[in-house]
Order: sequence, then structure tokens, then C-alpha cells
Amino acid sequence: MVLRLAAFFFLTGSSLCGEEWWAFQPLEKPRLRQVDEVEAIDALVKAGLATQDLQPARPADPGTLIRRLHFDLTGLPPSFEAIEAFREGFSLTNYTSLVDRLLESAHFGERWARHWLDVVRFAETNGYERDAVKPNIWKYRDWVVWAFNADLPYDEFVRAQLAGDEQENPTEASVIATGMLRLGTWNDEPNDPHEYKYERLEDMVDVVSTAFLGLTVKCARCHDHKFDPIPQRDYYRFAAAFWPGAIEPRDRKLMGGPNADELGMKDVFGWTDIRTDPPDFHLLINGDPHRPGDVVQPGHLSFVSTLDKPLKSSRSSARGTDRRLQMADFITDPSNPLTARVMVNRVWQHLIGQGIVGTPNNFGLKADSPSHPDLLDYLAADFIEGGWKVKRLIRKIVLSQTYQQA
Repeated sequence: MVLRLAAFFFLTGSSLCGEEWWAFQPLEKPRLRQVDEVEAIDALVKAGLATQDLQPARPADPGTLIRRLHFDLTGLPPSFEAIEAFREGFSLTNYTSLVDRLLESAHFGERWARHWLDVVRFAETNGYERDAVKPNIWKYRDWVVWAFNADLPYDEFVRAQLAGDEQENPTEASVIATGMLRLGTWNDEPNDPHEYKYERLEDMVDVVSTAFLGLTVKCARCHDHKFDPIPQRDYYRFAAAFWPGAIEPRDRKLMGGPNADELGMKDVFGWTDIRTDPPDFHLLINGDPHRPGDVVQPGHLSFVSTLDKPLKSSRSSARGTDRRLQMADFITDPSNPLTARVMVNRVWQHLIGQGIVGTPNNFGLKADSPSHPDLLDYLAADFIEGGWKVKRLIRKIVLSQTYQQA
């Protein structure tokens, strides 16, 4: 009986007390002794090692370092001649120069775009029986490559993909960025078209919440999240941002999205609202599309009480509702404790081989605890202070002694 009660309170109480979880705490940059920004990484790593009575490994040899840098930053091997020259003239200055050259290489964007395309389930076809090609979706892939090469600040990177069409004076590039929302599978002959539009909403909620926030929000479609502080109503408040779009199956050729007139440009595979006054959006009892419950107004996830605000009415001059733009504001708000933590953890994972948090898509109560929590918060806070610049973050990590270990 005691065990059953303990399990009950764990399962049902966690969604009430989950706000105490480390990932939902405000982001604070740890105070360190006077060290420069690169040395701060090493100091925090060494502090973590000391708690387990461990010492850093010896420095890697120059041949290992040049190959490591080339593969991590560009995905391509160095030439034999480059390796030999680097070995012969190895110095900190030459190492730093190599880092800077590789960060400016056109291949940098190609390498790091591949990491991001995996996160957002990029595919050029629809799946299902016909597996038709998504027209012009390659432009989204190329936009991601461009964004990494141009070092587009991460907050702008997020905003473009969620609401590039709703920004002031949208461009073709900003609308192409919204193709992220259409990367999921598309069934042009669903058994139940009414049910299928809610499956598509779930896909959008899932990719946005896991990619940017490291939360499994889709688990709250049918009931309050069993572990995280995400009530069922929050799922529908979040999903309502996509409700004004082309959710329901229409012309098979459109592949579940807006046409050129609705999008405002041709030859672009993107997303936009197709109505400014969408019908009421209902919470679904047990997630069943045929059992509508109360009407739910669009809003943000409530785990950050200071950001839990109702959405404003759309601008009179906007083509859409501004719901996704306000969602992007919520996600990129510096006081959101998850966004920067999730992104720096992804970068650390690709450079070091394992994330500070071992579950990069889930920072909720079922996630791994961070191996070096102070390091995670230092990098995240510094990431925001540095203008959300990914190249700056990568440069700091690869210049650290931690990265240069054997």
C-alpha cells in the first residue's frame, strides 16, 4: 500500500512540483575567480573532475588535433600536407588561426546544418506509400547552411523558422525558413481527415518543443504530463499557434500547406496562416478528435510563471495572427530558462561526444541530470550575453584545454 501511494504521488504530484527541477530554474551565470572566458570552461570542468578524484587527460598531439578540428568544424579531413605542416609549426597561435579559418569555411555551414536538420526531422519526401518529393524544400536546407555560415544569431534563427512570414517586411529567405514546420510526413489520403489534422498539430508541437525547449510537450495531448509541469491545457494553448494554418488536408498538390497566393510568393515551400479569424480551438477529451471539450485560447507554456501571459490580438496590418511570432518571443526571451541551455548542450555534444545533459531532446524530469551543471549554466548565460552567436560558442569550446585533451 505504501509503495502504491508513493507511486501515485510521484506520478500525479510531479506535474505540480516539477517547477523545482533544475532545468526550470532561472539561468544564472556562476561567479568565478578572475579567469578569461576560455579558462572558465577548463576551471569548471576541472572542478567537476575533482569531485570524483579525477585528473584531465594529457594534451592531444598536433596530428590528432588538426584532424579533430577539421572533422568537427567542416566534416572533411585535412590533407596530408596540411597535417605535416601543422605538426612542424605547432603553436597556440597556429592552432587559433586554424580554428578561425575553419569557422569561416563554407563547409562549416554544411557540417553544422546537418546536425540541425537531424533535430528538425528534415526529409525531402513525404513518406507513406507514394513518398512524393516536397517541392523546393531543398531551399530550407540551403537556408540552414547559409544561417550557420553567416553566424545568424540563434534567437533570430529560431524566430525565422517559427514565424519568418510574420516578421516585419518578410523576405523570401524568411518565408523559406518556415519550411521547418512542414518537414514532417504528409499523408494525402488519411483514413480520417478530421483526425489527421490533429496528428499534424502534434507533429508541429513535438518538433518545436523538443528542438528549442527540450520538452516532450506532445505527451500532454491526452492528459496532464505524467512527469513534467505541463498540464493538458498547456498543450492546446501551445498548439493553437498553428491552428490558423493549413492544417486540414486540402488539394493533394499542396502537400498540407498554403498555396502560393496564401504564402505571398511562388516556388517556396513554407508556412503561413491562411485565416486571421480561425474557428474555436477545443481541448480534446483524452486527445480524441471526436470528443471536443472546452475552448482553449492560445497561450504559452506555464512552467515559467513570469512568461505565462495571454497572447495579444494580431496586428491589423499582419497577414496572419501573430500567434507563432509571439511563440517565438516566448522561446527566445532571455528569461526562458531552457532555450539557451538546450542549444549549448547540443553544441557541446557534437564537439565533445556527449552532452552535459545526456538527453539533448528532453530536459524534463525523466532527463539525465547535467554532469557539470555550473558549466552548462555558464555557457548558456554567456551564449545569451554574447548575442546568441553559435560560432563564438564553438570557438570558446575548441580553444579550451578540455577540448584539446587526448
